[in-house]
Amino acid sequence: MRSTNAILAEDLVDAETKKIHIRHICSPSENIIDLSIILLGVFERSYLNIKLTPKGIGDYNHYCEPDEDVVIPILNEDYVIADNKLCFFIKIGEINGQRVHYKKGDDTFTAICEVMHTPMRWNYWHFSIRWKTDEGIIPYEKDLLKKKWVQRLSSDSRSLISEFAVIETKEYDIINQECYMKN
Repeated sequence: MRSTNAILAEDLVDAETKKIHIRHICSPSENIIDLSIILLGVFERSYLNIKLTPKGIGDYNHYCEPDEDVVIPILNEDYVIADNKLCFFIKIGEINGQRVHYKKGDDTFTAICEVMHTPMRWNYWHFSIRWKTDEGIIPYEKDLLKKKWVQRLSSDSRSLISEFAVIETKEYDIINQECYMKN
């Protein structure tokens, strides 16, 4: 699940293709090569309305280890409840492993979508959609790629995500507590 920058539901989906507009997957200036998503199951749709305050961003908007002890954020100090945000859904099993292929001159390039658990201090259910090449996972080694290829990957990956994204989901699994609770 991912919140969007769309304000009106009717602006979220292209009337002709019935697909989510790629501009609402993320804008071209956002970092598509490390796209934040949230695992729906224990994390609920209503939680998307959480907005970190400046203090909350400083204290909680950081990656952490899955078993890190984190002080629970305080309402109106670390976060507020924002207006109801629009969102879209992607089944991880459908997008994970998808490939994007490029050819520029004699050079070829393939990126593979990897969905990774990347818990944050404010959200254990945070995941990242990242892109892996023969040279590594792109956010951390993107300097190994030519800038034009990263730009093209950003464009093509937004289109790929749009192919799999839906604005409603009625089917999702509730995660078994044994998968995430400490003993």
